[in-house]
Amino acid sequence: MTKQKNGTLFAVIAIILIIVIAAAYNAFRFSQCQEGFADTAPAPAQQVSASPTCPPGSIAYVSPKGSTLCCKGDIIDRKCSIKPLCRLSSESEFGVPHCSDIVSSEFDKLAAKYCTKELPYVYELKNGERGCTNRVSLPGADSLPSGAPKCTISPDYETDRRMVASCLNKKMLEEYECIGENCTKTWWPAAINGSRQYPAMPAIALTYSIDSAGPQGMNKMCIAKQTGLEMMDSHPIFKNTYRTWKVKNHAGQEVSWYENLDKSPMICESAKKIYIEKSIPAEEVVG
Repeated sequence: MTKQKNGTLFAVIAIILIIVIAAAYNAFRFSQCQEGFADTAPAPAQQVSASPTCPPGSIAYVSPKGSTLCCKGDIIDRKCSIKPLCRLSSESEFGVPHCSDIVSSEFDKLAAKYCTKELPYVYELKNGERGCTNRVSLPGADSLPSGAPKCTISPDYETDRRMVASCLNKKMLEEYECIGENCTKTWWPAAINGSRQYPAMPAIALTYSIDSAGPQGMNKMCIAKQTGLEMMDSHPIFKNTYRTWKVKNHAGQEVSWYENLDKSPMICESAKKIYIEKSIPAEEVVG
């Protein structure tokens, strides 16, 4: 393949990617903007002070000593068939922690993984719904206080990634590093595909400016590599066609266009190396 054809091929791929993303942007617009670099300070402690109900998957019973305990096994003659999970009452039961301690520890782990600075606390409702909000909520409540903002935590990664406003996606967007100047971050959801009644996984997109970007006010755009690949992998146009294409690089070696993403300014991690760090020479830039 000639060098000219190679350039044309990457131009076509770039145009198709932009068209897919732009179409989705008009249909599913959801924006969050944040300048500069992410502050990775830890979220506040969950501070669950009491647990009025047993943790999910366990049931309450009264032990022969009169303590209210929670059991994940069978209850036979007022005894749990396995070691009691935790206790609800203040009475001492040797070796059985209070349920609030278990819930607090679990919620702290979830908060570190899913919650943002704006929604730092995990909540869990009686119906099993979990998510993050901006105020402490005791587990087992019927609902959050009226008007409380929230995001949700789904049982699996793929579901979380497909929901643009999920806690996982909010966390990913918050922690992703901006580049250049006047940088903003947003999600670009891919379009709904055929009979599948949910969008493909969205990708983090950055707009930013650099000294060599052209006239003042002209911005560049790029896609975060991990989320961009997940979006393409979940979108048949890319999964079934373009990721199988082969091209030749400047050295004449045959590689997939996927492997050349690490030198493409359309990928944010590469754009940082090209424009900010200048660690990728201009002659090696692809696309």
